[in-house]
Amino acid sequence: MDKRAFKQQRQEDILLSLKKFDYLTRSQIQIIHDLKGDRNANRVLNDMAEYLGTFRHEGNIVYYLNKNGRERIQHDVIRKKTPNIQHFLVRNQLWMHLKRPHSWQNEAKIKVGDTFPLFAMLYSTRRASRCL
Repeated sequence: MDKRAFKQQRQEDILLSLKKFDYLTRSQIQIIHDLKGDRNANRVLNDMAEYLGTFRHEGNIVYYLNKNGRERIQHDVIRKKTPNIQHFLVRNQLWMHLKRPHSWQNEAKIKVGDTFPLFAMLYSTRRASRCL
């Protein structure tokens, strides 16, 4: 794979991760996409600035899809800075801690009998061997 194709594929993968997780910190993107050092991760994310929105939270830069990023991957959910950001970041951290289960669903809708549906923060079919 040539350098340009590799770069575009990596950018596409990062954008798809932001679609799945809504918000990610640089360190979370580094871990998910194996970007190695901080300087490399910053370079990659700066190259993607036209597709990413950012804001600071507790000393970390948080990334999300801006209008151009949503258009590039055909995503219609608009995300902006929110006071609930800690909820999203902890949920993402839990996904990484549980070794990235494939059955993971964010904000899953669960129907219990004929009652109203509940929205779980996360859902995975993997059984945890210990309580967190």
